[in-house]
Amino acid sequence: SEMDKSLDAKIAKIKSEFGNTKDVIYKKISSGKTKCVIVYTLGLCDTIALSELVISPLLKNREPIKNLDTVNETILPLSEIEKVDNFQDVFTNILKGKAVLIVDGIDECLALGVDKVKERAQLKQSISRLVTILFPELEKLVPTLHMASVYA
Repeated sequence: SEMDKSLDAKIAKIKSEFGNTKDVIYKKISSGKTKCVIVYTLGLCDTIALSELVISPLLKNREPIKNLDTVNETILPLSEIEKVDNFQDVFTNILKGKAVLIVDGIDECLALGVDKVKERAQLKQSISRLVTILFPELEKLVPTLHMASVYA
C-alpha cells in the first residue's frame, strides 16, 4: 500500500490535498483504545447516519482494532463499506460524500456509505438484502428488487 500506517501521516497528506477548507471535517475518536479519525465533507455526508451507524458503534467497541475486517464484520452495521488503499480513492470518496475511517497502525482505510445521495437507494438495497435473507425463494419471483435504483 502507498499509504503510511501512521494516522498522523495520512491526515497530513489529506490536509495537504484539501487545504484549509472548513468543509472537510476530521473527527477524532478512540475505539477500544485505538486512535481513529473519520474524515468527511460537511453537507454531502449524512451526519445522523454517521453518528448512529459509525461513531456510536466505534465508541462502544472495547477491543483494540487490529484489522479492518474486524471493523467491517463485527463493529459497523453499514451495508456499504469499501477498503481503500490509495490516496486518490480516499480523496474521491471524501468528495463523493462518503466518510473515510482512518485507523492508527493500519495502512488501508474504509470508505463508508453515509452519503446523502444514496440514502433512498441504500434503504432499498438494505431492504432487498433483508428480503433475500429472510425469503430466499422470493428472489426468483422478484427480480426487480435487484434492478439498479433510479437514485444510484
